Amino acid sequence: IVGDLHGQLDDLIHIFTLNGLPSSRNKYIFNGDFVDRGKNSCEVVLILFALKILYPESVFLNRGNHEATDINEEMGFCAECTRKYNRDMWKRFSDAFQHLPLASVVQDEIFVVHGGLCWEDITMKDILDIDRHHLFAPYETNMEDLLWSDPLDVDDDTGLPFRGRGKNSVRNDAGCVFGEDVVDRFMADNKLSLVVRSHECVDAGYEWYFDEKLVTVFSASRYRGKDDNLGSVMLISSKGSSSEKETKKKFLPDQDTKSSSSSYYGYQGGAKFGETKKLQYRFIQYEAEKRHAKNSHNFCLRYGSQENKVLTLMIKHISKRRLKLIHHFDEVSSSKNNGGGGLGKGYVTRTQWKAGLNKAIGVNIPWLSFQEMLGVPAYGVDGSFRG
Repeated sequence: IVGDLHGQLDDLIHIFTLNGLPSSRNKYIFNGDFVDRGKNSCEVVLILFALKILYPESVFLNRGNHEATDINEEMGFCAECTRKYNRDMWKRFSDAFQHLPLASVVQDEIFVVHGGLCWEDITMKDILDIDRHHLFAPYETNMEDLLWSDPLDVDDDTGLPFRGRGKNSVRNDAGCVFGEDVVDRFMADNKLSLVVRSHECVDAGYEWYFDEKLVTVFSASRYRGKDDNLGSVMLISSKGSSSEKETKKKFLPDQDTKSSSSSYYGYQGGAKFGETKKLQYRFIQYEAEKRHAKNSHNFCLRYGSQENKVLTLMIKHISKRRLKLIHHFDEVSSSKNNGGGGLGKGYVTRTQWKAGLNKAIGVNIPWLSFQEMLGVPAYGVDGSFRG
């Protein structure tokens, strides 16, 4: 589970470097606030949307309070889209944000939501019945509560444990603050074991509330370039799927990597692993290396590493379907004599090559952009080698 990214591309790349790209065995929930404040909101959200298209059953995108037009106009995403593309592009993003889910549930045990719980006790059915198709959350609705609310463990006035619900003055009364008793009822009513939310920058990247019944996960390290917080990602697996030793080994940093990025593997205020009835979980903490003139080389290396992983996946997909592709290209190439537009002599045009790959693999990818990277030779119309 990845918390707020807020346009910090360095953190997203660092997360994939640590934990790998999405796959059927490596699923991700991105828990909202992909945009605003950071310099690369467009790049972050485009990568996430592309991954959702490529891995629809392995990438899940929850909506955050910053996936909203009123906030985007104030906090920077609208201006970034307009500067890099145009205002129409921002409107397209805003339309897409309307369709994002408000929450996710992992294995019927862990409730994942960006903000928190509501002014009223609700069930999963109530959440499913919410009309989420709004450019921003309507005022005083369950949708607004899910995106804006915060937990509160201690009453500021009395110093005693906070109970019930109250006004969320820090958020201009958007959503509410809620205590442990509200979480207890919510989990009992919905047969859940844990609530995971984001929405707040916390020093360690994650922070527990209410005797470890609720946790905040925040993934933008050194938030806004001036805070000293770590970023964190929550790792969840089924019990017995891997030993503690194997999990440690998988996520230990590469000692040969010459990078100033740091990763930490502690567990604040508790055991290194936690668990529910069916699941076990832990956290990785990190401080992603930020790009500037002095370390741009290191960032390029990390970005290049992810690019190579993507290319490797593409080559694997092509290899698995090579016989089908050979048959298809043979047919296209030989169609010259039948008026089918083929070049003959075993050649196909770049457009035919792209169309054949899309047909065989079943995913529309801009293959022409990857032709040189994949090492595919290019020939002129006259059959002369072009490189």
